[in-house]
Amino acid sequence: RTLVLGHRGGFFGPENSMKGFRGAIEHNLEGIEFDVWLSKDNVPMVLHGGSDGQLTLYGLEEERVFHWTQEEL
Repeated sequence: RTLVLGHRGGFFGPENSMKGFRGAIEHNLEGIEFDVWLSKDNVPMVLHGGSDGQLTLYGLEEERVFHWTQEEL
């Protein structure tokens, strides 16, 4: 069986945003795929990173999500 999923929310809003997730639900997609990483202070963060949590945003190419607190991110 093929499932129709909203990758990071699909085309219904900015990726990894509540607007995108809600849009996927409102359009009856069967699921939503997104990445969750723990910050340095163990707060779950929804953001896209490499397979090891590498950040690719804001010029932090060599940093990992777990190097930063929620407030810093």
